[in-house]
Amino acid sequence: MRKITCVLFFASVLSLNGYSYADVITDRVVLDGFLGSSAVTEDFEAYGVSSNMAIGFLGVDVLDSTTVLSKPGAPAGGPGLIVPGLQISGLFNLSWAGPNIWGLSSKAILGSDDPAGPSLYLDFSYPTTAFGLDMAILKNVGPGDWTDSVTMNVYGADDASLIYTSSLIGLENENTPYFWGYSDVAGIGKVQILSTEQSWSPLIDNVTFGATAVPEPISTTLFILGGATLAARRARRRK
Repeated sequence: MRKITCVLFFASVLSLNGYSYADVITDRVVLDGFLGSSAVTEDFEAYGVSSNMAIGFLGVDVLDSTTVLSKPGAPAGGPGLIVPGLQISGLFNLSWAGPNIWGLSSKAILGSDDPAGPSLYLDFSYPTTAFGLDMAILKNVGPGDWTDSVTMNVYGADDASLIYTSSLIGLENENTPYFWGYSDVAGIGKVQILSTEQSWSPLIDNVTFGATAVPEPISTTLFILGGATLAARRARRRK
């Protein structure tokens, strides 16, 4: 009980001094600071879809490093289409988009036409202390622009405990990807991306996460204690 109280006390000190052990990440500079050399980014460039094209794969609901894609008239691909340590599920029908289509500057993926509603899951083989990704909305080929709003649900290291639910995130400009990330030193095992307006998911790209296991509890405690010490030193200097 004394150890738990101590950790919570130092965590509150961190928060008061501008640090946080669980929080939304708003840019990649902060994300890189959390992950350091353990950071791995999946940019979806491995599959051979051409510029100005998108290739759909009916019934492909899960994408990971073992996935093999085959379709008449389309490039074969896999295994090794995405980095180990990441599984993307809930795609229902995978679409792999090339650059210059739908306003994209690089390759990306999305899922579509799930009767239960578009809901992608990012599942990390090793719980990560932080993650981030870029999201974008499809560009309408007709008049007007499409929009979407998504909710991000973040689950703990056990993949089952919901630790954070975001407010609605509006996606309106397909040419400006929206970055969103989250950190938790206790570990993040899974993330749900829930679309609320369309029958397809957002386009996702540049999924960054930690490729190694989260620290053991004692290491996490030392991390918090170290941060609290640094915060205390800064507070003394201000005086």
